[in-house]
Amino acid sequence: MARCAVDILASPAGAAAVPPRAGGAYTARPAAGAANPSKPEVGAEGRLHQIDTGRGDHVMPVPEMDDATRTELEAAAFRRLVQHLRERSDVQNIDMMNLAGFCRNCLSRWYREGAEAKGIAIADADAREIVYGMPYKEWQALHQKEATAEQKAKFVAANPGH
Repeated sequence: MARCAVDILASPAGAAAVPPRAGGAYTARPAAGAANPSKPEVGAEGRLHQIDTGRGDHVMPVPEMDDATRTELEAAAFRRLVQHLRERSDVQNIDMMNLAGFCRNCLSRWYREGAEAKGIAIADADAREIVYGMPYKEWQALHQKEATAEQKAKFVAANPGH
């Protein structure tokens, strides 16, 4: 399963594929002369030093930063993603699931799970309201369309057991 760059940057376990950007997957590049060339070079705090973008010799350096700055950047990206999804209410959750493997409900669940990991209890409905910007039932009434047979078939094929 592909993981996002943030997961790879924060993961001392190494890299899996990162979502591609216009052709080719991002993969970790091992350091030259590395003891195990199948593993990426991982520096202090489990962060990769380089990411191979899959475009020939182009390597994207990963800037060194402290944990507080990294967390602030991740939070900014999350807030922007939530804002974007609120502005794009025309994009249906089932289409997001079929194309990207996650939807607004997944995002709200991850938010709730993150809170739980910090000992903060957040109800599903409250986490969804954070992501949707309104109560979920209200969003459904205003924006959710009935899924087509084709959308449902794609969902079942792409998400067995979901």
